[in-house]
Amino acid sequence: MNFDFARIVSIETGIAAAIGAAIVLLLVKDLKYAVIPLAGLIFMGSLGSIGETETRFGRVSVTWLAPLQSLRTEAYIACGGLLFLAGLIHAGRLNIRSIALPALLFTLMGLFNSVANIYHLGASEGIISTVHAVLTLGSLAVVLPAIMTTLDDWYWVLRTFMFTMLIWMICTLIQVGINPNSITLGNQYRFIGLTGNPQHAGALMAMTCIITLWLWLNENHLRFKPLWMVMGAVSIVMLGWTGSRTGSLMFVTGAMFVLYSRVGRAILLLPLAGIAAYAFATILQNLGINLGLDRLSSTEDTRSVAWSNMLQVAINNPVLGAGTANSGNSENSYLYAAASYGALSFLLLISAVGTSFIYCIRLLKAKPILEKHFSKLCDLCCGIFVAFAVGAFFEGYAIARVSVMVVIFMIVAAMASRILEGVRWQIHTGNIPAAQDEHQDFYEEPSSKSA
Repeated sequence: MNFDFARIVSIETGIAAAIGAAIVLLLVKDLKYAVIPLAGLIFMGSLGSIGETETRFGRVSVTWLAPLQSLRTEAYIACGGLLFLAGLIHAGRLNIRSIALPALLFTLMGLFNSVANIYHLGASEGIISTVHAVLTLGSLAVVLPAIMTTLDDWYWVLRTFMFTMLIWMICTLIQVGINPNSITLGNQYRFIGLTGNPQHAGALMAMTCIITLWLWLNENHLRFKPLWMVMGAVSIVMLGWTGSRTGSLMFVTGAMFVLYSRVGRAILLLPLAGIAAYAFATILQNLGINLGLDRLSSTEDTRSVAWSNMLQVAINNPVLGAGTANSGNSENSYLYAAASYGALSFLLLISAVGTSFIYCIRLLKAKPILEKHFSKLCDLCCGIFVAFAVGAFFEGYAIARVSVMVVIFMIVAAMASRILEGVRWQIHTGNIPAAQDEHQDFYEEPSSKSA
């Protein structure tokens, strides 16, 4: 059957424009609808690039979402643009002082890297990269804190991530029905889902497991808990299936913080998750799908040579780096930043991660004076920050222009900043009641019950 390509493009463009117009109307109505373009950033950032390509893990096959994957950068920028527009429409609600310092430093790193691309890739590509950084990183840093005022806002941001990942999992299952070989890579059949390689899938599944675990333990609407339990079981199986030791380490470190304040009750719940995960894994094995879990116990060194290569490139190009195409490898975000964009990019990334650790210390210190739900959110923020830093030591996702990991970092940075802002307000006003109403505004007057 012959298709009119121009007609197809115009139809797709028209549909996209209609959806965009509907989202804009919602954004005009209420800034809280900014979670819609946020979901778009999460989903597009979780997709791998298109193409039948060879990697060191094996051949990556085209999925049924190839038309969308081919436009993932453009769609990612468009979602950032909608978030930027939301900020412009509701500029009166934005507060520069609410911007998280880790998010600000991350944005500055993105802007510097984009300017450096003028040298590496030419003026036009550098300008596009700069616009990309402003619309995505800049919008996330400025707009996200403004949509978090009540406890439900924090929960809905987390649910937005989870519902987006549910869609991602459903799309992956559809691909299984079409061609199951497309979701695995190499002779070990390591899971990649809709990402580009098993390491990216492992990092994504690790973050999903951490957030799912936290919601499973702390969700304030019980009707969602069965869903989180199922998604947690599926995520754990997918994480093991990737064979990613980095992803497993990220999950373990993040889960330690999530369970920090309630390990007693968690012990009673964890066997249920284990049983569910085992049942799901058994079903897959019975279907003839090799999960390749033996990769997790491997002691093979797959990083030291890559780190040595990137360090040498960074030493030889200390000012602006050699560009991502000439960095040698990407198996460490910190060295990848230095090799690709020079010492300043490295220092900004280290500073962003370092200030996130300072936020962790401040959040843990603030827990005793916070309402219990916000106290538990501190555990989640610390877990995500530490897991991100650990994963960045083995993967290069921190400087990727289209990255769901960066979106997650920016979300948690905004959460942490708003919690600490509320703590400062409580201390300043002396409004530190023993028990607080969890459904009130986090920043209400001292005469009211606040959360």
